[in-house]
Amino acid sequence: MPCGDAMITEVISARSDQTVAEVLALFEEHNIRGLPVVDKDNNLVGVYNFKHMLMDLMPFPVDEKLKRIHILDMNLDHIAGGKPWVERQLTKLLDKKMSDVMIKEPHYAHESTSLREGIRLLVKYGSPIVVVKKDSMEVVGVVSSQSIVKDLRSLNVSVNKGA
Repeated sequence: MPCGDAMITEVISARSDQTVAEVLALFEEHNIRGLPVVDKDNNLVGVYNFKHMLMDLMPFPVDEKLKRIHILDMNLDHIAGGKPWVERQLTKLLDKKMSDVMIKEPHYAHESTSLREGIRLLVKYGSPIVVVKKDSMEVVGVVSSQSIVKDLRSLNVSVNKGA
């Protein structure tokens, strides 16, 4: 089964000049956790998701090396004193443009990429979505954990009916 079969084609996307506040409103309005960032021609230029927004709220830069050494397992309340710190960090973040905070080298799949590979990309990079694009950079859909579960359930129903 290819990613094209499990992708969502009505893609909610953002532009690089939109703010984090505007994108968070899209997250809430459409009940999503991530979206592609596209240019005026619907070409992929980045990805932004809730996980990376939360990482931007940390009192220190969080990168892959820090995550590997489990620095985030410790309680951070002693560093900045709880709620006022979060409010200050969030206030700074909300006005930032997508061009400043988006993942600029997003991982993507093609419509013909196997669903197994799409699942591997979701797991490996911890992203809520994998952008599906044409051979050009044009976005044609996204594969999310929800869309995969829906397709796997329908596949399971088909398999059980055939048994």
